[in-house]
Amino acid sequence: MRFLIGLVRGFFVFWYDFIVGDCWELAAGVAVVLVASVLLIRRQAIPELFLPFIVAGAIMLLLVLSGLLELRRKTAAGKP
Repeated sequence: MRFLIGLVRGFFVFWYDFIVGDCWELAAGVAVVLVASVLLIRRQAIPELFLPFIVAGAIMLLLVLSGLLELRRKTAAGKP
């Protein structure tokens, strides 16, 4: 039983580290974008044709903001 618990725990630790990694803000932002896209589809607020472009743009914006945030953290800590 202890072996099984270790396997299950290891499985979830691996996926947490794989998905979240060092930047939890990026993982949370992607989750928010995906949830918002599902809500937009269900409410038929925008045509489904535009949704991939909106999601891709939002995720690219998240990547840029995440990079700027990391750069700001490093410069504030005194690391160039």
